[in-house]
Amino acid sequence: MKFLLVLLALVAAAYSYEFQERLNGYDRSLSSQITDYIENIRTQMPCGFPGLGLGPLSPARLSHRNIALNSSGLVLAGEIDDFTLYGLDDFDFSVKINVLLSRVTFNFHWHKVHFVTNYKMDMNTGNRINAGRNGGAKFAIEDLKIVGSAKYNIIGKVRLREFKASATIGDVNSEIENLSKIKIVNKKLNQIIEEWILLAVNENTSEMEEMANDFVVPFVNDLIGDATLVDIIAKIAGGSGGDGGNGSGGESEECIPPVVALTDAI
Repeated sequence: MKFLLVLLALVAAAYSYEFQERLNGYDRSLSSQITDYIENIRTQMPCGFPGLGLGPLSPARLSHRNIALNSSGLVLAGEIDDFTLYGLDDFDFSVKINVLLSRVTFNFHWHKVHFVTNYKMDMNTGNRINAGRNGGAKFAIEDLKIVGSAKYNIIGKVRLREFKASATIGDVNSEIENLSKIKIVNKKLNQIIEEWILLAVNENTSEMEEMANDFVVPFVNDLIGDATLVDIIAKIAGGSGGDGGNGSGGESEECIPPVVALTDAI
């Protein structure tokens, strides 16, 4: 009897080990597919995604945009011209899927994201300050890290159940001209902007997770709609990435990034 129990235990352990190995292999396979998909997106970013109506994203350019803000006694009205954003494709990442726990964990690290632009801005704070400013602006964020996880349900309706994400920043560099006509004051104001952004991001990771969950979960579930798991896998495997996002079908053309002027760098 003892021999039989031991034999059954060994058989159960063998099946359990085999089952776990199969799960681990499935996890690695799915994680690899997602990694390849993100790599394809990164490679395509300098050329954009015409099928989605998106132009080049690295660098991303905007010729003109009006800006208006009216909140708590602060009124801002102005515009930005010749806005160029660099570094969206300069990131490392890892994505891991655990099929048994229905969970995805991710880690993204942007080395440096920065922009250059020209601006005009009128500011009014009631009876205290009424000023107009204009000039050039350069702004950079270094060592931007976004980490998080997502839990999903694929039994019955495909649904995202939970999404957690938080960010940290290593350094901020602000070079906005003419915040003040006095150079030393202008430098100090830029330092205040840098310190405020660092604190606002690095000291509020739990609030970020809550905000991300409240926004992303309903948005993704609405986007999924009644799509089945097969539909979603088909899109990830090749439906939206295989043609470089141009919606033309067939083999994708090689993305040849445009030449970027060295004078644009911060």
